[in-house]
Parts: sequence; structure tokens; C-alpha cells
Amino acid sequence: MNRMAALKKILEAKSIPVKNFYLENPSVSAMESIVKSSGSSGTHRKPLWILDARDADPGPFLESGSVIAVDNRCSDRRNYENGGKVTFFDSLPHPDADMKTVLENMLIDPDLVLLKNKFLQNEKKSGPDEEKKSAFYNKKKSASSNTIKSQAAESRNILIYSGDIQDTEWLDRAVVSLKKKFSVSSIIRIGIAPVSEKLKTEMLQFDRLEKEKMYDLLSRADFIFSYFGMFYFESLYLEKFSYLYRRGEEGSEHDILSRYFYEKTDLPYIKGAEDFKKIDFNLNPAEKRADIRPSGDGYKALVSLILENIEKDT
Repeated sequence: MNRMAALKKILEAKSIPVKNFYLENPSVSAMESIVKSSGSSGTHRKPLWILDARDADPGPFLESGSVIAVDNRCSDRRNYENGGKVTFFDSLPHPDADMKTVLENMLIDPDLVLLKNKFLQNEKKSGPDEEKKSAFYNKKKSASSNTIKSQAAESRNILIYSGDIQDTEWLDRAVVSLKKKFSVSSIIRIGIAPVSEKLKTEMLQFDRLEKEKMYDLLSRADFIFSYFGMFYFESLYLEKFSYLYRRGEEGSEHDILSRYFYEKTDLPYIKGAEDFKKIDFNLNPAEKRADIRPSGDGYKALVSLILENIEKDT
């Protein structure tokens, strides 16, 4: 479920009528066409537009109503902010966004939030003295730190997300090499790149998975490898051993955003095979780092902002 579809579901559960429009390109004419096709809501209330398009200029929507722009980086953003005409909602890390605000607003899928909350409730009911076999946290943590150094005999599940990356040979080889250090029960990669013949007996590969299955694998995994994107942040939300690797060439958009996140958080950023060798995989890099973990309350914050705007225009 994409994030605007998830938002629509939440708002409709609150009896707020919602129409979804797909913006194929961010041109002014395309947006004007959407405004015209939206028609009248049948009430005297002006529409509230939720714009989820990074480069789109929200101007055309202002003629018919107010606008909340999600993760919008249009060239005139500063002017819109100064004029108070558009409300901007930042939920993804960006050099121009406040990191604390972003992590509070990050739109973690409601189903994943529910999954984690259910686990926490069950853990609380089981009592502090009962051994926890968490689907989210690494099994049998030591009392002093989230480490697996003393648990070499315990099997680990490794999950890689590579999406539409065409070639993952170096990453596959690097991850498989962890079998020399730890007992690994499974290595699964979600992405379209085929596994090389030499590694086919070492790992499983799926082009894509349904959300329910993907979240099940995510919840059971011990190590997560992902490029900069929601899958990586979802793994941080679940407090996994999370590792960010470079997608594309040095200086690409993904690299710039990954470097920015690395500089802000000091979490591992793997730019290639040599960087991989330097990582200490015995320690969770995000341990006790609530300051770099998504809150899980992003949709609540966005819905609250929407309700405020609706009341203001009533």
C-alpha cells in the first residue's frame, strides 16, 4: 500500500471523504487538469489538497483550496513558506529538513506499527522473567548490550532489499561472507537482480513480495541491508541490525542522501566491498539510539495536521 492510499484509508475510517488523483507528471498543466476534473465537493467548503509529489509546484491547487505538501522540494518552497499559503510536512531525511521533525513525521506503514505494538503488548504480558523470543529484536540479548558476539552458535536470518537494482554481485558476495563469522540460517534478497550461479545455493531471491510476507520476513530477520529508502527506515523502526549501502554511483541522489544521513547519525554507510570489511557486525549500530529511530507516529501527525486545516476552513 502506498502512503497516500494508507492515508485515504485512515481518513475514510474517520468519515472524511477523500478522492485520490494520480499525478503522472508535475507540470502545471497536469495539475490544473486535476483541479478542474475534481469538480465540486457538493459543499461550500473548499477542498484540502494533500500533495505527495517532490518536485511539483503546489501553486495550481491554491486557486481552489488549501494545500499540505508532503516531502515537497519545489523551487519556490521558501516563498510559499514565508507567505503561509502552503503547509509543508517533511517525513523523509533531506539536508533542508530538520532530522528530529522528519523522524517524528516519518510515515511508517500503519500495519507495521500495529505489528510492533502487538508484539510489545504480548512481551509486557509475558512478564520480565520469562525468556523472550522476539520477532523484532535479536534473540537472547545480553544484559549489557545488544550484541551477538557470545551467540555464535545461534542461527541468524539475513534480509537484503535491492528493489530494481540491476547488479548486486558485490553485495551478495559480501553478505554471504558473513557465514564465515556467524551461524546463518537464511539469506534472502528482495529485488529483481538474479543471483549468480556461484551463489545460488547460498541465498534465496524474490523479485518482489506481498507486503504481509515482506513484513513477516523483516520482523524475523536479524541483519537488514538496504539502500536509502523506506525499507531501511522500517528496519530502524524495528530496532534491527540495520545497514545502509550505496545505490548508484558516487554523487548520485541516493549517495548524497545516504551520506547526509550517515553524517547526521553516524550509522554505517557501506559504499562498497572494502567498507563492508570494516563493519563490526557484532554490535547493533542503532543500539540505544532512540534519536535516530522513526517514531511510528507519522500518520497520526499528518492526520492531526489535516484535521486542523479542515477545522480552520470550516
